Amino acid sequence: MKQAAKVSVKLLITVVLLTIAVRSADLDALFRAAAQVSLGTIAVSTAILLSLAAVQAARWRLVLAAMGRCFGHTVLLGWVLIGLFFSQLLPSSIGGDVMRVWKLHQAGAPASKAFNSVLLDRITALLAAVFITSAGVLLTELSSIPAARYATMGMLFAVVLGYLIVILTSRAPDVLQLVTRPLGTRASALSRTMADDLGAVLLNPRVIVPTIALSCLIHFGASTAVWMIARDAGAEIRLATCIVLVPLVVLFSMLPVSIAGWGLREGAMVVTMGAV
Repeated sequence: MKQAAKVSVKLLITVVLLTIAVRSADLDALFRAAAQVSLGTIAVSTAILLSLAAVQAARWRLVLAAMGRCFGHTVLLGWVLIGLFFSQLLPSSIGGDVMRVWKLHQAGAPASKAFNSVLLDRITALLAAVFITSAGVLLTELSSIPAARYATMGMLFAVVLGYLIVILTSRAPDVLQLVTRPLGTRASALSRTMADDLGAVLLNPRVIVPTIALSCLIHFGASTAVWMIARDAGAEIRLATCIVLVPLVVLFSMLPVSIAGWGLREGAMVVTMGAV
């Protein structure tokens, strides 16, 4: 009943957000703009977004290799595509991540390692989104908006704090054991494994640098697809602006308050694009 209530609340929020977005839009103008998007633009944008799945699989492979787990790129690409499909169906934007954990565990990886690998893959994507958005806000006219500056400083502070915690847990295992000891032996062992995996990926320049680079490439690709469609629809927006704003929309859409980010993603896109 509790889980059903959570899903019902998310469904209600999704419907409300989408209803607000639709009712606030000029539907005739919306359909006219959509009709201006050429089939070539749709085809190229689709190809770009599909190719990004291969980039994500390469990033996930680097993370797994750092954790001592080796899988082929083709296999991981299949699991990434499965995850992307379920991300649009399950009542959370992390539904696809659950599927990836399950497929990896089915292939023989311990559940803790499977979970940690997907979590770290997601963390690198978030770090890239924070860095791109922060750099864009600080280096463009968006820096004149107080809310944008404060949000940027908050995100960067969270990243620094997170890295300090990772360094502490990886370099001072006794502190971690002291914190997790009251939770039992099982929890203590899992936390130790988590700390080791975090250190192996986030504190290793040979891993974190290429994974962040691949994450940036994914954000650039998604931003390019959005820009191409927006340009055909008649929106006067620069590619550089899309590269700043689309990762910010991604960050908003990952908040677990709607069904697969629907409604939240569209509302964030309207607000951010409207701001420029």
